[in-house]
Amino acid sequence: MSIQTTEAIVLRSINFAESSKIVTFYTSQFGKIKGIAKGARSAKNKFGSSLEIFSHIVLIFYQKKTDIQLVSQCDLKNPFLNIRDDLIKTAYASYFIELINKTIEGAQESEQIFDLILNALITLETTGVEPEVLAHFFEIRLLKMLGCIPVFDRCVNCGAKIVNGKFSCRLGGILNNECWGADESAPRISLGTILTIRHLQASGFSNLSRLKLNKLSSQELKLVLESYIKYTLVSNLKSLDFLEQVANI
Repeated sequence: MSIQTTEAIVLRSINFAESSKIVTFYTSQFGKIKGIAKGARSAKNKFGSSLEIFSHIVLIFYQKKTDIQLVSQCDLKNPFLNIRDDLIKTAYASYFIELINKTIEGAQESEQIFDLILNALITLETTGVEPEVLAHFFEIRLLKMLGCIPVFDRCVNCGAKIVNGKFSCRLGGILNNECWGADESAPRISLGTILTIRHLQASGFSNLSRLKLNKLSSQELKLVLESYIKYTLVSNLKSLDFLEQVANI
């Protein structure tokens, strides 16, 4: 059993036994891991607020050859208080965290995924980027990192240039006019939305603030990306229901 130190984001925390917690982390060095934080619910809790969902911490743990590691210490780097004080930002942060928690299995080591989560939370807390734009950027980046990004730059059926078309979850991309019959149930998508998706694919966090969505693109992006994520990755995301409720307040 060796002691390890790594940066981490808290993905989930559940009560265990009388005074402990089982916590799921995404770490920069070891991917997704679970650890038991003994005494985390006791009066003399040494962990404080560092085990709250989407906290950025320095995690020290004893690495064992089991599924659950022993958490020794958590030093809070960023509690993202500005997110927690805003209901809409909290809803989006919860979506990012749940999406990672439900799509990443085991200790898949990926510093890129850790950086994606951390930078999304920092951007949500400190900039004026529209949360919806950030969410779609996050979805596209994650799909690419997981190797299942749809085809948006050409027809997925024939390879021809796209002018406008339909989006097929089953085929994994855009169908042009001539190939609509390849998936008759696929919904139509405008050229403006296709171009917005391509722009998001080519963007970084630093230039998201310049992108604004019109009503049509907002509706179509939500339809395309959420339906594809549910089709390919995970069908049940409670945080999406929370987002819908918040949007209707």
